[in-house]
Amino acid sequence: MGKPLIEEHTDSAEFLRFYYLKEEMTAFLRAHGLPTSGSKEILKNRIAEYLDCGFVRESVVATPLTVRKSAQLAIADSAVIGADFVCSQAARAYFIARLGKSFRFKVTFQRWLRDNPDATFADACEAFRALTQSSPTAEIGAQFEYNAYIRAFFNDNPGRSLSDAITCWNYRKDRPGDHSYSRADLVALCRAGL
Repeated sequence: MGKPLIEEHTDSAEFLRFYYLKEEMTAFLRAHGLPTSGSKEILKNRIAEYLDCGFVRESVVATPLTVRKSAQLAIADSAVIGADFVCSQAARAYFIARLGKSFRFKVTFQRWLRDNPDATFADACEAFRALTQSSPTAEIGAQFEYNAYIRAFFNDNPGRSLSDAITCWNYRKDRPGDHSYSRADLVALCRAGL
């Protein structure tokens, strides 16, 4: 038995027991005339409130970090990051030029940028180097359930393939409740004859 469609849920508690792709949540929101912007976590909260109340409050519509599009920053080493920092193409180009082509806005670095709005971009480059050396494996955010599952699967089953991990993930995600890896999920491999 597969998971129910979002519209088949009677309340948020039932909806939150299942895993849904961002595309599934976006389609539901669009069909009900609700905003579709924001992270997966924001979309999930928006749907939960809609299922419980029949409408969505303004606070659930807004995304947590509002971008000031009019404030385009000319990026220099001495420029201050600012409280409204956004991982923009201009910021990415700056960091790639200073840190190399392999630069990515990793979760730990994004957190550092948000926690240090008074620092300069030069300070941010130093912080990135330090963070990369001290924490090669970053914490995976709650909205990235698939990534967290796959990492946990490989930590517990180092000799298995990505295909095996995905088979187990597909087994887990269609079931209600917690979607984190459990050794019991390996039953999916037995069922698939792997």
